[in-house]
Amino acid sequence: MFLDITKIITVDGEALNRIVEERYRDTYNNIDANAIMQKAPEERVCFIDNFEEIRIGDKSAKKSLK
Repeated sequence: MFLDITKIITVDGEALNRIVEERYRDTYNNIDANAIMQKAPEERVCFIDNFEEIRIGDKSAKKSLK
C-alpha cells in the first residue's frame, strides 16, 4: 500500500491510523482494514520513500519515525 507523504501532516497516532485504514479500504477489497490495524506494531512494516517531502517539522518527523 502506498501513502502520499505530502498528505501526512500530523504525528498523532490515531490520525495516522485513520489515514492508513482509509487507504487500505481504498486499495484492497479482500483485506479487512480492521484486522490489519489490530496487529501488534512489531508485526507491521512501513517503507518510506521521498521522506524529504514530508510537510511536518523536523521534531515531529523524528517522532513519526519512532
